[in-house]
Amino acid sequence: MSKITHQYPRSICKEEKKRKITALLQEQSPLETAAIVSLIPDLSFAAANRYLDELIITGHIRKVTAPGRRKNIRAFEYRNAYNSKTDIVSVALSHPMHQLTLSTAGKVQSQEPG
Repeated sequence: MSKITHQYPRSICKEEKKRKITALLQEQSPLETAAIVSLIPDLSFAAANRYLDELIITGHIRKVTAPGRRKNIRAFEYRNAYNSKTDIVSVALSHPMHQLTLSTAGKVQSQEPG
């Protein structure tokens, strides 16, 4: 008889690892990629870098300089909770291109004859 193992779909595993990364950074900030990989089992450097980049883009963590290390060493710091929709919206609204669009739309609207 073969051993039965329960396998999660990749997307569920990915989300669990992203939650673990944000929880870890919330407890101990700032951390380097090597420390994150050593503290989370079954996480490779490649996967960690992908997840960290995704979390930076969505605004859940931010990249900082590692204390007492060279500037090119990537360290990360907790910013806000994972999966909080309002934070994603506020990050999108504060993006410079969105601000430019809003200011241009306001100028066009004020110039239209009423």
